[in-house]
Amino acid sequence: MRILRLTNSDDMNEAIPAALRAPALAERVIAERLGEPVETLARVIWPDPELPEIVESWLDRYQPDAVFMRTASYWVTYESVPLRLQRRAYRGTGWLARLGGAAGANSRLASTAPFRVARRAAVRTIGGDTYFTPEAAASVVAATLRRIVVRESLVTVVRGPFNPHNSSGTKSGFARSDARNARFDSLVASICRELHVPYLSVRHLAEAGMQGGDEVHLNRHAQRMIAEIEGAAIADALLAARVAGH
Repeated sequence: MRILRLTNSDDMNEAIPAALRAPALAERVIAERLGEPVETLARVIWPDPELPEIVESWLDRYQPDAVFMRTASYWVTYESVPLRLQRRAYRGTGWLARLGGAAGANSRLASTAPFRVARRAAVRTIGGDTYFTPEAAASVVAATLRRIVVRESLVTVVRGPFNPHNSSGTKSGFARSDARNARFDSLVASICRELHVPYLSVRHLAEAGMQGGDEVHLNRHAQRMIAEIEGAAIADALLAARVAGH
């Protein structure tokens, strides 16, 4: 059984051993339920307009039996100061945008307390932009899923966005983030209903303390919890397809 896992950077977090990350944990759950070996091919996705073609090329290349798409709250909830500076092109701030972007990409630096304090202060002072609106991200998800579901032999499962990202660390910031997350969850759920694709909504499971030191990626406990839920959902879909004669 080969599963193409369309995922996010949580699955690639090197701060957690590969055997303890969600792909490996979910794979074990699926193998136990199906009673056969499972191979997972994890590929990070980003909801740019090119994504449908990229995924279609992966389908041709890897010939999976199932596709699991993990949509990310980060796409629509994380408020980035460097992104705002870049988009609005404030005079003399190009260097600051580049510096902030590079610093945020350094997981070791991003996990330090001084960096987290500075990031929150910057968001409160300057403001931040999200990478996508819920509508824009959902539109790309829909286009990608349409490329997948035409291959009728494939079993497809979609997981909705998980924990919202409160970049500012304020109550108002959380409210903004949570509202975007809820909107994205609703849009993707609607798309999956239209396309008759099993949808796993998980945003209601998000709790404080699930993120690691960088306040972005999931910690070990959250990885294990979400992997068990994902693995069960994928196994259920595969077993249901077998019963239906796929």
